[in-house]
Amino acid sequence: MSLLETSEILYFEEKNMIDFLERYKNFCDDYELNQNNQFCKLLRYCNKIIDDNIKIMSKYIDFN
Repeated sequence: MSLLETSEILYFEEKNMIDFLERYKNFCDDYELNQNNQFCKLLRYCNKIIDDNIKIMSKYIDFN
């Protein structure tokens, strides 16, 4: 299944976080992404404000 075949675009906009994380986990499982890739690619599916906030978190800084 390619990303273009999905009926709904996976994107987080500050609501329904649990739903988003569950769908993101399923997406990563479908594409067999390892944990490092899952973490790195997460920012692609968030708006800029969330992206910026994640980047200043100590766990993210330690990871990079």
